Amino acid sequence: MSRYIRLAVHSDLTDGEYADLANTVWMMLRNTPHDFHVEHDGKTPAKTLNESWAEYGAHAHWD
Repeated sequence: MSRYIRLAVHSDLTDGEYADLANTVWMMLRNTPHDFHVEHDGKTPAKTLNESWAEYGAHAHWD
């Protein structure tokens, strides 16, 4: 049986802020043993979410 948690942010986020928040939620859930699905609200294009994710990898590295 599926369960869900609905998050609502009551602020006017820019696309970049929204992408950071959505990707943070996704990344946090990836660290659990649970099978999950994150669905964005459709206001920020998926391309923007994906580009933000790719940018994290370009700036995050081990020294």
